Amino acid sequence: MTVRGSRDAEGGVVLINVLAIVAIASAVAVTMLTLSQAAIERSQRFNDAAQALATCLGAETSVIIALRRDLEEAPDVDHGREAWAMLAETAAPIAGGTFDLAIADAQSRFNVNGLRDGGSAALENFRSILVSLELPGEWAERAFALIRFTGPVSDIGELQRAGIDAAAIARLSDLVTALPGRTEVNLNTASQNLLAVLLKNPVAAAFLVSRRDRLGYLTKDDLDAADILLAPGVGFTSRYFEVAVDVRVGEAEQTLTSLLYRGERDGRPQVVALSRKRGRAAPSPEPPS
Repeated sequence: MTVRGSRDAEGGVVLINVLAIVAIASAVAVTMLTLSQAAIERSQRFNDAAQALATCLGAETSVIIALRRDLEEAPDVDHGREAWAMLAETAAPIAGGTFDLAIADAQSRFNVNGLRDGGSAALENFRSILVSLELPGEWAERAFALIRFTGPVSDIGELQRAGIDAAAIARLSDLVTALPGRTEVNLNTASQNLLAVLLKNPVAAAFLVSRRDRLGYLTKDDLDAADILLAPGVGFTSRYFEVAVDVRVGEAEQTLTSLLYRGERDGRPQVVALSRKRGRAAPSPEPPS
């Protein structure tokens, strides 16, 4: 081989080595850029998720403030045309996304935990609810025994322990809930079907709902004027409220469902979150107008 040929061969080897090094360096650079971009996107998702959760908590706080103010200004009645109920939003725009806010009076349904110390009236009310849904009335005694001897349930799904099947519980969910302690059903937010059962008078229930829709809410004077007796376990105010918030920011989504309790402490209105659940949840029903 000539000297020139040897040099050409060496040059070719060097060129190949250089190209190989450039290729490796390029691959490393692309990998680093990809990892960097992935880190940036991951950080953005974390930031979006944090912003969405903060918005959920902020929406809950707005409801708490409105409920506290409502107790100060209108303590004798709670209904779906008050300021706290008007906070509800659907696909409301926020920076980088949207949010939904649903607020419901948790006392629009019969509280099964009232069986524990609600006496015969509570037991009879629950039995009537069962019968109205064409379910066995004797299940009321089973539920009473369960709650009396094992304590309050946190969800009506626990009634399966009393022998009430899941399909029946799904049907009951429109009329029955599980709240701490003993509560009254709010006449201003309950459905006509539930009022018909509790008042034992479908005609009176239809009349009251029609009047409620027209006037916005009912008081005891409305019942007295119509010569309708206030049934045991029925009232005009509420202490428990359900809040469901769904926030979307960028590609992140956060859902928060809260149970709020409203009462007084040292003579001053107080609203606290008794429970919070994160994750997707069925939206709470809006209170009737």
